Amino acid sequence: MNDGWVGSVARNDDEDVGLRLVKSVVNLVCLCHGDRIVYINPAGARMLGAEGAAHLIGRTLPDFIDPDYAELMAAGLDTFAEEENGVPLKMLPLKGEPRDVKLFVTRLELADEPVFMVEALDITEFIRAAEATKLREQRLKGILDTVAEGIVAINEQGQILAFNPAAERLFGYKAREVINQNVSILMPEPHRGQHDGYIARYLETRQPKVIGRLVEMDGQRKDGTHFPMEMSVSELREGRSRAFIGAMRDVTKRREYEAQIKKMAHHDTLTGLPNRNLYNDRLAGCLARSYRSQAMFALMFIDLDKFKPINDTYGHDAGDFVLKGVAHRLRQHLRGSDTIARVGGDEFVVILESIHGKQDAARVAGTLITSLTSSLDFNGVSLTVGASIGIALYPDDGKDAESLTKCADEAMYKVKDAGRNHYRFYGD
Repeated sequence: MNDGWVGSVARNDDEDVGLRLVKSVVNLVCLCHGDRIVYINPAGARMLGAEGAAHLIGRTLPDFIDPDYAELMAAGLDTFAEEENGVPLKMLPLKGEPRDVKLFVTRLELADEPVFMVEALDITEFIRAAEATKLREQRLKGILDTVAEGIVAINEQGQILAFNPAAERLFGYKAREVINQNVSILMPEPHRGQHDGYIARYLETRQPKVIGRLVEMDGQRKDGTHFPMEMSVSELREGRSRAFIGAMRDVTKRREYEAQIKKMAHHDTLTGLPNRNLYNDRLAGCLARSYRSQAMFALMFIDLDKFKPINDTYGHDAGDFVLKGVAHRLRQHLRGSDTIARVGGDEFVVILESIHGKQDAARVAGTLITSLTSSLDFNGVSLTVGASIGIALYPDDGKDAESLTKCADEAMYKVKDAGRNHYRFYGD
């Protein structure tokens, strides 16, 4: 990125003023697309020992970071963006002595790929005031202690070289227990037995399946329990050898949240039964399977009788109690392969898949009516409902969802007209 690119982002005079301010600050300020420098201010060019920004554009920021921090840099700039107080590092200019800096990283939402604003504050003189080696060890330890992701470094043989405190918390091992062990101890089967082969194939073919991508897989803790984790792997060259850096985090909470959202989208929140959306999917699937196998199935429309008076007399808490009781009894008398759904206030549907004949549906309908008409005790009050059930048969009454639905609905209303609390087939 050059000044022209940056200028194209600016849309008003205020943003032009901001660009001039960036050029005038005494600290290094640069923009990185991923980890590649696309803009750097004059002070930054001077700090990196370049005659001008043109000598730096296109190079990666890790090119100017001391190799001691290579494992940390391999985890990506997103890791630095989480550190509000900055991260101390050592930078290597093109010319001149190494500079100790405090690095501040902010992620910007400007493109499809991540763009980061990086500011480096020169703290060389401060560092020189103390014993350099001791402070460097303290800085490295502090960085590893504060990084949120578990960071695990391995060599080409799969042996663990580094294991930060977050990884200790993630996997339940102390670093001393896993250093020089094969990283497969952190994986469940089948990955445990195949991991070394993954590395060998990559080194031979240079075709990555995981490196450079964000992937989800299961990890295995010291106690043997499994957990879902999100992981990114980067390759680090060290002379003729290579190391691989994995940054990972536990995504159990996110998985649970996603599962909850998915369930809410497809299930009735009161009864836990499938809602109309999931019912429509199940009916479509049943139609396809029955067409292929030439099997019969029954579609039942169930409308509760005398439900409205319960709501009117005892309130919605009593009504909700009855609906949950109805859902429970429906589950008790149907197979796991059958579908039960709540599609309205007191309306339910049942798909009886793969029945042998009309008599199977009649037997189930009779059982359901007997069960549903048994009273329910609500805070000492006996509540009773009935059920009017209309039944349509595939393929006799229809061969698509629309026609079967219409037939079952008509049969149910005929039951209501005839006195309720019974079942009826469409063809009767």
